[in-house]
Amino acid sequence: PTAEPPARGRDVFAALDASFPGLKPLMDGFVRSGLPILIFMPHAPAELRHRFQNRNIRFVDSPPATAMADASVVIHHGSADTATQTLAAGRVQCIVPTGLESHLTGQILAKLGVGKMIPIRDSADHIGGALASLAADRAIADRATSLARSLDRPRPGEILERVADGCRALLAKA
Repeated sequence: PTAEPPARGRDVFAALDASFPGLKPLMDGFVRSGLPILIFMPHAPAELRHRFQNRNIRFVDSPPATAMADASVVIHHGSADTATQTLAAGRVQCIVPTGLESHLTGQILAKLGVGKMIPIRDSADHIGGALASLAADRAIADRATSLARSLDRPRPGEILERVADGCRALLAKA
């Protein structure tokens, strides 16, 4: 049986690289969105933390285990690992691409109807509006949840059972 994705939260979770070249307009866009945003950004400069902390933005040094489950939207740079985890969680994705691979990931997610891309050349006003619109879009959220439900995910402990069954089969042949 497929596990049910958790209920959609109201916060936005962002996992970002502090060396991202479009960071300033992106952060300003986060403020303009007015959405509560939890940001995991290893090595975030103190100046950046000071400038944006205590608005609608909160920085964390390690991602909380529930960050994705508590989010309505997950913002990331489009790595395959993060995109896959976010798909499985049934969350809307906002991709801020850093290169060709992440750009292609963003295109695929947009084509699936479970996310959108925000190009680094966008203004802070456009970023804020796009993020607020994405967070409010029930159709995209419903597609993300539906896609997560359709994924063939093993129930807890099933992987270990499969490994044990494979070992027993190999031993039986020996």
